[in-house]
Amino acid sequence: MVNRTQGLPLTDTGLVLLLEHMPDALLLCDPAGAILGRNAAADALFSRIGPAPKHLVQLVPEIEEWGPAGLETMADTGELDATFPYPAEPDPGAPVLRLWIRASTTRNADDAPRVLLSLRDLSKEHELQERLRGLSMTDDLTGIPNRRFMKSTLEFEEERARRFDRLLF
Repeated sequence: MVNRTQGLPLTDTGLVLLLEHMPDALLLCDPAGAILGRNAAADALFSRIGPAPKHLVQLVPEIEEWGPAGLETMADTGELDATFPYPAEPDPGAPVLRLWIRASTTRNADDAPRVLLSLRDLSKEHELQERLRGLSMTDDLTGIPNRRFMKSTLEFEEERARRFDRLLF
């Protein structure tokens, strides 16, 4: 991996100020997941559904299972590149975002490790994809399920019957 930040004397404050100019929501975290700073795009993103998180575990609950250095390891290996709902357990009727998150590691001027998280709201794209999937499974004129829906349902039921060692009909 190429270290593009080597020799840059950025403090955490300087890094957060630099991040203000980025269009994606960005969070700066310590390796344990505590959120040290965020840019205006992150404030705007979280303002739509409530207060901004103080710790990454509020965004990705699985982070607790990774251990103290787990976030840094996941970011270094590129394993933290996923789409997930936020909040993970929303109140009934409350809005839910579909967030894409990607993480990378860096170090500040004091050589302390930091994790930079990039977040993008994919809610509209997810809704459109679901709508298109629904349209592809129904007849335009009648609105009833079409052959594609029937084929998909039969494949699912056939796999389930095979998994539980049961007859399909």
